[in-house]
Amino acid sequence: MSFFGRNRHPRGQRRSPTPSRDPSADPSSPVSAGGNGRLSPGPGADKKKPLYLCSPFADAALVKGNFKTIVMQPKYVDIMEWVAVNIYDFFTNLNEFYGVIAEKCTSTTCPTMSAGPSLNYLWTNRDGKQVSLPAPTYVDYVVTSVQQLIDDENVFPNNANHTFHPSFPSTVKSIYRQLLRVFAHLYHAHFDVILHLRAEPHFNSLFAHFLAFGKEYQLLEVRDIKGEVNSPTVGVGQLWERWKERGILEGRSMTRAGQRNPKRSPTPTSATAEQPPIGSAPPSPNPSSLSLSASQNGGSRRSPSPSRQPKPLYLCSPFVDAALVKGNFKTIVMLPKYVDIMEWVAVNIFDFYTNLNEFYGVITDVCTQQTCPTMSAGHSLSYTWINQDRKSVHLPAPTYIDYVMTWVQNLLDDENSFPTKSGHDFPPSFPSTVKHVYRQLLRVFAHIYHAHFQHLLHLRSEPHFNSLFAHFLAFGREYDLLEIKDVKGANAPSAVGVGALWERWREMGILEG
Repeated sequence: MSFFGRNRHPRGQRRSPTPSRDPSADPSSPVSAGGNGRLSPGPGADKKKPLYLCSPFADAALVKGNFKTIVMQPKYVDIMEWVAVNIYDFFTNLNEFYGVIAEKCTSTTCPTMSAGPSLNYLWTNRDGKQVSLPAPTYVDYVVTSVQQLIDDENVFPNNANHTFHPSFPSTVKSIYRQLLRVFAHLYHAHFDVILHLRAEPHFNSLFAHFLAFGKEYQLLEVRDIKGEVNSPTVGVGQLWERWKERGILEGRSMTRAGQRNPKRSPTPTSATAEQPPIGSAPPSPNPSSLSLSASQNGGSRRSPSPSRQPKPLYLCSPFVDAALVKGNFKTIVMLPKYVDIMEWVAVNIFDFYTNLNEFYGVITDVCTQQTCPTMSAGHSLSYTWINQDRKSVHLPAPTYIDYVMTWVQNLLDDENSFPTKSGHDFPPSFPSTVKHVYRQLLRVFAHIYHAHFQHLLHLRSEPHFNSLFAHFLAFGREYDLLEIKDVKGANAPSAVGVGALWERWREMGILEG
């Protein structure tokens, strides 16, 4: 179905189909739970049920059933090593989630480290005094201190012949308590952002895993989660109780095992490439000096591959099959009755752009000019940008993506291009504009799959990213926003890059031709 030339129905006010958080009363009372913070109940708690306790969000999960088997210590693995590698993974994944919502967590929006309407955490400074800090400052202190501990060979030894310090158990208990507070703040203050990213299944599973592991190895006490004894359960303590009732959650002390094995992450990584170094993205150029690379000629350059390349991870099982949405996407993309087709396309493009931009925000530290010198989407496929002189130029991936995101954001903010008021009409050029937007967003998807899929695996968010991309492809084909050659490649004997993923999903019945 194409929306070009389609008769339009009267338009209503645009709204996002993604649920958002109802702003509750500002948390104001000091709280804490010992260590580097204090917990104390505050008066006048808001009784409104938070979103993360409401169905279906509270029940959303990637992992079904009880977490007991996941957290059990493997045979022949030293318990200290097992705890260390899991803490590293919890910290890394939580830090990546926080990177997604960092722009929303500011001193203005989060003036305290709140975890409930009556629960604020305090930080103990060097003088031993309890001080209230804005949430971003508190989280930065936590992340910085934990990163320094993980990087310290004396605390988290990496070499097989090094032993853990006797203080390791108490150190990791302190780390665990602080990471719990970051989880609690994200649930309380930013769960709406997680919903907009549609990542609540992963975040819930990550937190349930964290809680189960902490209880199994006595890294958390019940009061850390639920609050002080004889006090009403607050914040994520209510989530803990709900998951216990449902059998998702059910403690053993850390004792030394014999020989240590070398440390390794249980999270899958690319078998063909080393982890790229972390770097910073280049500064954004002036978007007014750009031209959109959306021409039919020479938008991408392909060179023949000298040898057979290994199969990319995103085409390997079980990753290619991972999804939040099972079945065919046809019903999801169909135009709802009485909804203007222009409006339907506009609001979906806004959501695709927003979600993709948030995913890119997670991996932006590893997408640099050094790691991604070209906008590559396959071993024989890289995209070029058409500059003001109408010349195709190669750009580093972060620069190319910054150009795309800046250009799309400017279009979305332009009332003449994407009108949001019911009295305004879409311009005649809207169909061609959104086709250009769609083609460029496809290229960003393609680059992330090619160059950064291992980072999505480490975040364990490949089910969401796959579902987002499948939705994007199905919608683009339904409304003629994408051509087959955009997806599979032009003048190629076989599909390259995400084109091979498109064909695989068609064979599986997820997408239609």
